[in-house]
Amino acid sequence: MLFIALSIAGVLLLRKPVQQWLGANAPLLPSEEMRGEWALVTEEIRPGDVGKVELRGTTWSARANRTVRVGERAPVDRIDGLTV
Repeated sequence: MLFIALSIAGVLLLRKPVQQWLGANAPLLPSEEMRGEWALVTEEIRPGDVGKVELRGTTWSARANRTVRVGERAPVDRIDGLTV
């Protein structure tokens, strides 16, 4: 029982300092990591409609507040689920 209690206490108290010491930072969420990148429009996007863009080699659904034509590059403002 003593070993279990000390193990749990050690994990709770020492985890964060050990991670900082090893330089292991928390990974960014995809929405934070991709913000500011540029996506290539592959299907025209009109305000209120959903179109398609290519980002990091993957096709995403996308929305825009203005008409964006095929071939244009658009900045990623945010990611909501699977929609850019």
